Amino acid sequence: MLPSTSTDTGDLPEITNKEEFEKLKKNSQDKGVVILCCASWYQPCSVVKDNVQEMIKLYKHLAFAWVDCEKYTELAEKYEVETVPTMLLFHPHKTEVDKLVNPSPGSLDQEIEKQNEYYKIGLAAEKERVFKEIEVILGSAPLVAFIKGTPTEPKCKFTKRLLAHFRKLEIAVFKSFNILEDPRIRQWLKVYSNWQTYPQIYINKEFIGGIDVIDELVENDEFLDVVPKECKKQPPIDIFENMLDSFDLVVLIQGTPENTKCEKSKSILELMSNHSLKYVTVDYESLEGEVQSHVKSKYNIDSYPYIFLKHSTFGNEEVLKKQIEDGNLESIIPEGSRKLSLNDSLKKLTSKYYSLM
Repeated sequence: MLPSTSTDTGDLPEITNKEEFEKLKKNSQDKGVVILCCASWYQPCSVVKDNVQEMIKLYKHLAFAWVDCEKYTELAEKYEVETVPTMLLFHPHKTEVDKLVNPSPGSLDQEIEKQNEYYKIGLAAEKERVFKEIEVILGSAPLVAFIKGTPTEPKCKFTKRLLAHFRKLEIAVFKSFNILEDPRIRQWLKVYSNWQTYPQIYINKEFIGGIDVIDELVENDEFLDVVPKECKKQPPIDIFENMLDSFDLVVLIQGTPENTKCEKSKSILELMSNHSLKYVTVDYESLEGEVQSHVKSKYNIDSYPYIFLKHSTFGNEEVLKKQIEDGNLESIIPEGSRKLSLNDSLKKLTSKYYSLM
């Protein structure tokens, strides 16, 4: 055994357990974390520690610490440190860990200088790029859940617990993002939210919390208060009314456009298509009983097919034919629900061109 040497490391902190290690990483989210793995009795480790001590003063974009592998054996085993001194470099934005085994003074200086320069300049650009990607994901739905796995195949017990909450509370509309498929987003999202674990829940682009926060909100009957209305399972009548709000022309028919179940349904769709109308259809017979009753009582409709125009009753095929014969179609049907003919399209383009002259 080599003779023991001084273990005085000055400003170079020693990490002795997992809690201290995780705290160091959490407090260094915009920095690389350099861990020097040593044996306190081995003289070459003392030499490298002295070099690293000087680096602390020069390289402000890295965080430094050292580990006695005979004390904190868990870290040494996890990262397969078999030789000391070994330098481990942890990055806040990726899962891979860089390793430099038994570095010479020259190779250590070169690697540390390179990494410091990256965190000084390159990291900021990468951070900006990924944050923009994250914000696009957050803007894609009112409720976004970053989880391990998918809603049908969750990969951890916390994701399973979150999805169980969603099912119980009938949260039907949300976007999930499988962080296991994108290590880059997985690492940077921890920086974005300042939250180290998954799942992570966002509502209207605002970070709500992880599974413990959701558990507490659910337990206190407060979670549904923050969930947007459009994400909750809606009663069938509300779904029908929202559809009337969403489309100018809605046609209640029997069957589907591809398989109409009565001649009148087939006829009215042909008439609308022949006059270049854009519409959506609803199979009346597929509606739940309460919705059928609602339609009859609220809109006083007792025969089908029937047309709704901008959430108001329009009429049946005979009414449509009369409006066509009277030349009223263009005045009562919004332009967005009419397909322009070739001549009309050319006129519109020509008009737009001359308006720019």
